[in-house]
Amino acid sequence: MNRRILLLTFFTLVFTTSCDFFKTKDDNYIDIPEGLTDEQLQEDRYAYKRDKSYREKFLQQTKTDSAIVTIYNIINYKVKDETENISEGFSYLIVDLSIDNFTKQPFNMAGFLKSCHLSNSNPEYAYSNVSYALKMYHLQSDSSEIDMSNIQKFFQETMPPKEFYRAKLFAYEVSRDDKEPLFFNYKIGNQKFEYKVRDKQY
Repeated sequence: MNRRILLLTFFTLVFTTSCDFFKTKDDNYIDIPEGLTDEQLQEDRYAYKRDKSYREKFLQQTKTDSAIVTIYNIINYKVKDETENISEGFSYLIVDLSIDNFTKQPFNMAGFLKSCHLSNSNPEYAYSNVSYALKMYHLQSDSSEIDMSNIQKFFQETMPPKEFYRAKLFAYEVSRDDKEPLFFNYKIGNQKFEYKVRDKQY
Protein backbone atom coordinates (compact mmCIF):
# COMPACT_ATOMS: atom_id res chain seq x y z
CA MET A 1 0.00 0.00 0.00
CA ASN A 2 2.81 2.38 0.95
CA ARG A 3 4.51 1.57 -2.32
CA ARG A 4 1.37 2.53 -4.29
CA ILE A 5 1.18 5.85 -2.44
CA LEU A 6 4.87 6.50 -3.16
CA LEU A 7 4.41 5.71 -6.86
CA LEU A 8 1.30 7.88 -7.06
CA THR A 9 3.16 10.78 -5.40
CA PHE A 10 6.11 10.29 -7.76
CA PHE A 11 3.95 10.37 -10.91
CA THR A 12 2.02 13.40 -9.63
CA LEU A 13 5.31 15.29 -9.15
CA VAL A 14 6.58 14.27 -12.59
CA PHE A 15 3.30 15.28 -14.24
CA THR A 16 3.10 18.72 -12.60
CA THR A 17 6.75 19.59 -13.31
CA SER A 18 6.44 18.44 -16.92
CA CYS A 19 3.36 20.68 -17.34
CA ASP A 20 5.46 23.65 -16.22
CA PHE A 21 8.17 22.59 -18.61
CA PHE A 22 5.84 22.47 -21.62
CA LYS A 23 4.16 25.82 -20.94
CA THR A 24 4.02 28.21 -23.92
CA LYS A 25 6.99 30.58 -24.11
CA ASP A 26 6.62 34.31 -23.64
CA ASP A 27 6.11 36.18 -26.96
CA ASN A 28 9.15 38.34 -26.20
CA TYR A 29 11.39 35.35 -25.43
CA ILE A 30 14.24 34.79 -27.89
CA ASP A 31 15.81 31.33 -28.02
CA ILE A 32 19.56 31.89 -28.38
CA PRO A 33 21.48 28.93 -29.84
CA GLU A 34 24.89 28.15 -28.36
CA GLY A 35 28.04 29.24 -30.17
CA LEU A 36 26.74 32.54 -31.56
CA THR A 37 29.27 35.36 -31.86
CA ASP A 38 28.46 38.80 -30.41
CA GLU A 39 28.03 40.10 -33.97
CA GLN A 40 25.54 37.33 -34.85
CA LEU A 41 23.69 37.90 -31.58
CA GLN A 42 23.37 41.62 -32.31
CA GLU A 43 22.16 40.84 -35.83
CA ASP A 44 19.47 38.53 -34.42
CA ARG A 45 18.35 41.11 -31.82
CA TYR A 46 18.16 43.78 -34.51
CA ALA A 47 16.16 41.56 -36.90
CA TYR A 48 13.75 40.50 -34.14
CA LYS A 49 12.94 44.08 -33.01
CA ARG A 50 12.66 45.33 -36.60
CA ASP A 51 10.45 42.49 -37.87
CA LYS A 52 8.15 42.66 -34.82
CA SER A 53 7.48 46.39 -35.39
CA TYR A 54 7.14 46.14 -39.17
CA ARG A 55 4.28 43.65 -38.76
CA GLU A 56 2.19 46.56 -37.43
CA LYS A 57 0.35 49.09 -39.58
CA PHE A 58 2.03 52.47 -39.96
CA LEU A 59 1.14 55.93 -41.25
CA GLN A 60 4.31 56.72 -43.18
CA GLN A 61 7.67 55.09 -43.85
CA THR A 62 10.63 57.03 -45.25
CA LYS A 63 13.57 55.03 -46.65
CA THR A 64 16.94 56.60 -47.41
CA ASP A 65 20.50 55.28 -47.81
CA SER A 66 21.25 55.96 -44.14
CA ALA A 67 18.07 54.97 -42.23
CA ILE A 68 14.38 54.13 -42.36
CA VAL A 69 12.04 56.32 -40.29
CA THR A 70 8.56 54.93 -39.66
CA ILE A 71 5.67 56.87 -38.11
CA TYR A 72 3.24 54.37 -36.59
CA ASN A 73 0.78 56.71 -34.93
CA ILE A 74 0.07 60.31 -33.96
CA ILE A 75 -1.64 59.97 -30.60
CA ASN A 76 -4.10 62.70 -29.63
CA TYR A 77 -3.38 62.59 -25.91
CA LYS A 78 -5.57 63.94 -23.14
CA VAL A 79 -4.25 64.46 -19.62
CA LYS A 80 -6.24 62.23 -17.28
CA ASP A 81 -6.35 64.40 -14.19
CA GLU A 82 -8.56 67.32 -15.22
CA THR A 83 -8.56 68.72 -11.65
CA GLU A 84 -5.02 70.04 -12.12
CA ASN A 85 -6.07 72.19 -15.13
CA ILE A 86 -2.59 71.77 -16.66
CA SER A 87 -4.09 70.91 -20.05
CA GLU A 88 -6.99 73.32 -20.13
CA GLY A 89 -7.46 74.60 -23.69
CA PHE A 90 -4.70 72.39 -25.16
CA SER A 91 -4.33 68.99 -26.76
CA TYR A 92 -1.06 67.04 -27.02
CA LEU A 93 0.08 65.14 -30.09
CA ILE A 94 2.53 62.32 -29.28
CA VAL A 95 4.53 60.72 -32.11
CA ASP A 96 5.09 56.95 -32.05
CA LEU A 97 8.03 56.34 -34.39
CA SER A 98 10.98 54.08 -35.08
CA ILE A 99 14.43 54.50 -36.60
CA ASP A 100 15.99 51.57 -38.40
CA ASN A 101 19.74 51.93 -38.92
CA PHE A 102 20.22 49.00 -41.29
CA THR A 103 23.64 50.26 -42.42
CA LYS A 104 27.17 49.55 -41.20
CA GLN A 105 27.66 53.23 -40.27
CA PRO A 106 26.51 55.18 -37.17
CA PHE A 107 23.38 57.29 -37.68
CA ASN A 108 23.35 60.97 -36.64
CA MET A 109 20.63 60.73 -34.00
CA ALA A 110 21.23 64.23 -32.58
CA GLY A 111 20.75 65.80 -36.01
CA PHE A 112 17.57 63.83 -36.60
CA LEU A 113 16.02 64.78 -33.24
CA LYS A 114 16.96 68.43 -33.66
CA SER A 115 15.13 68.50 -37.00
CA CYS A 116 11.88 67.02 -35.67
CA HIS A 117 9.10 69.54 -35.11
CA LEU A 118 5.39 70.06 -35.55
CA SER A 119 4.46 73.00 -37.78
CA ASN A 120 1.51 74.58 -39.54
CA SER A 121 1.66 75.51 -43.26
CA ASN A 122 4.86 77.41 -42.52
CA PRO A 123 7.50 74.65 -42.11
CA GLU A 124 9.69 76.97 -40.02
CA TYR A 125 6.99 77.43 -37.37
CA ALA A 126 7.32 75.06 -34.39
CA TYR A 127 4.75 74.17 -31.75
CA SER A 128 6.06 73.66 -28.20
CA ASN A 129 7.39 70.20 -27.40
CA VAL A 130 6.46 69.50 -23.76
CA SER A 131 7.23 65.78 -23.72
CA TYR A 132 9.30 65.88 -20.52
CA ALA A 133 6.62 67.80 -18.66
CA LEU A 134 4.05 65.14 -19.51
CA LYS A 135 6.37 62.23 -18.78
CA MET A 136 7.08 63.64 -15.33
CA TYR A 137 3.38 64.06 -14.61
CA HIS A 138 2.77 60.71 -12.94
CA LEU A 139 -0.89 61.24 -12.06
CA GLN A 140 -1.77 60.08 -15.56
CA SER A 141 -3.37 56.66 -15.51
CA ASP A 142 -1.13 55.35 -18.30
CA SER A 143 2.19 56.71 -17.03
CA SER A 144 3.38 53.14 -16.42
CA GLU A 145 3.39 52.56 -20.20
CA ILE A 146 6.26 55.02 -20.67
CA ASP A 147 9.44 53.07 -21.41
CA MET A 148 12.20 55.48 -20.42
CA SER A 149 15.00 53.06 -21.41
CA ASN A 150 13.79 53.15 -25.04
CA ILE A 151 13.35 56.92 -25.00
CA GLN A 152 16.88 57.50 -23.63
CA LYS A 153 18.38 55.66 -26.62
CA PHE A 154 17.03 58.40 -28.90
CA PHE A 155 18.98 61.06 -27.00
CA GLN A 156 22.46 59.72 -27.81
CA GLU A 157 24.63 61.60 -30.30
CA THR A 158 24.74 58.65 -32.68
CA MET A 159 22.90 55.38 -33.17
CA PRO A 160 25.13 52.32 -33.68
CA PRO A 161 24.96 50.30 -36.92
CA LYS A 162 22.40 47.51 -37.18
CA GLU A 163 20.10 48.94 -34.51
CA PHE A 164 16.37 49.50 -34.31
CA TYR A 165 14.81 51.99 -31.88
CA ARG A 166 11.14 52.70 -31.30
CA ALA A 167 9.42 54.97 -28.77
CA LYS A 168 6.60 57.44 -28.18
CA LEU A 169 8.71 60.55 -28.20
CA PHE A 170 7.39 64.07 -28.57
CA ALA A 171 4.34 65.75 -27.05
CA TYR A 172 3.47 68.82 -29.07
CA GLU A 173 1.14 71.26 -27.33
CA VAL A 174 -1.56 72.67 -29.64
CA SER A 175 -4.30 75.08 -28.64
CA ARG A 176 -7.75 73.60 -29.14
CA ASP A 177 -8.72 76.86 -30.85
CA ASP A 178 -5.95 76.40 -33.43
CA LYS A 179 -7.53 75.27 -36.72
CA GLU A 180 -4.34 75.35 -38.82
CA PRO A 181 -3.19 72.27 -40.77
CA LEU A 182 -0.47 70.35 -38.92
CA PHE A 183 2.71 68.76 -40.31
CA PHE A 184 5.34 66.63 -38.57
CA ASN A 185 8.72 67.65 -40.06
CA TYR A 186 12.03 65.78 -39.89
CA LYS A 187 15.35 65.34 -41.66
CA ILE A 188 17.32 62.22 -42.48
CA GLY A 189 20.78 63.55 -43.24
CA ASN A 190 20.18 66.66 -45.38
CA GLN A 191 16.88 65.44 -46.84
CA LYS A 192 13.68 67.06 -45.52
CA PHE A 193 10.46 65.11 -45.05
CA GLU A 194 7.02 65.79 -43.65
CA TYR A 195 3.92 63.89 -42.62
CA LYS A 196 0.55 65.68 -42.79
CA VAL A 197 -1.05 65.16 -39.40
CA ARG A 198 -4.30 66.96 -40.23
CA ASP A 199 -5.92 69.31 -42.75
CA LYS A 200 -7.11 72.82 -41.88
CA GLN A 201 -10.14 72.61 -39.60
CA TYR A 202 -13.20 74.79 -40.09
